[in-house]
Amino acid sequence: MRIITGLLFLVLFSACSPIRGLLESDFTLSPASRLPVWYPTLPTGYQREDVTIELRYYSPLFDVDDTVLIVKGKHGRTLFEATGRSTNHPQYWEWAQHDWPARAHPGYVNVTINGATEVIEHKKMEPIFYISDEAEVQRTINAGEPPNPALKFAPSGRWDAPSARPLAPRYASWRN
Repeated sequence: MRIITGLLFLVLFSACSPIRGLLESDFTLSPASRLPVWYPTLPTGYQREDVTIELRYYSPLFDVDDTVLIVKGKHGRTLFEATGRSTNHPQYWEWAQHDWPARAHPGYVNVTINGATEVIEHKKMEPIFYISDEAEVQRTINAGEPPNPALKFAPSGRWDAPSARPLAPRYASWRN
């Protein structure tokens, strides 16, 4: 039993950063995107195609920065690393939750590092992110369809829809 407990602890500990918590997702900046304000210029001798910019979101166990920006150069050498905090873009989130998950993408997140905030865009479910701006968020909101009143997120945390069928009697006990 001690061995199993030790292995479980080892697996859980190796799956997370002792400071940041569990790695939630990892994205790479699209080559077509501009550089973020946190890293506005490349080092001498580097072109845009010579660097990879990664953004990692963590689910922290404590009140710590939950986002890490890593700039890697040739041969994977880290040129720059900074931490900050991420939050759902408030206007986008208010609009999107009315018809979630149909409005899940594109998705917008505000990331603040060293006091500067950038709007991060996740165009679709892929490991790529883009640096965006408020104008793009507003275009997405304004171009979207009005919310579907038949779909709503219930206070219970479940989706309520007219087409939703009740669970079979044998699964009814799983509801709560």
